[in-house]
Amino acid sequence: MVDPTHLLVKNYAEMVEENERGFHFQVFFLTGELKMDGWYADEEMDIPQGYFTYYYRSGQVESEGEYRDGAKYGIWNRFDRQGELKPERIYAFIPMMKAIGVMR
Repeated sequence: MVDPTHLLVKNYAEMVEENERGFHFQVFFLTGELKMDGWYADEEMDIPQGYFTYYYRSGQVESEGEYRDGAKYGIWNRFDRQGELKPERIYAFIPMMKAIGVMR
């Protein structure tokens, strides 16, 4: 049996801007607080591309970093709910990893 709570909408998105860089979206919690601000390569929001910031419901930044071709790339800064910096995460771009011989 399907749990009906999984079918509930928990946020909504608005397109802020469209230009040669792509599609700038903001996603909000249903209560109105900003949850995400970022760019996509497509209007369907399937391919994140560019700088993103994610927020806790309180408005505090949860994480920020870049996507390239739909994957996290480079250094992502992360924060706890009090705004204290958590250990950063580093994401490598798969073609770059293949080029330097880390992946085949």
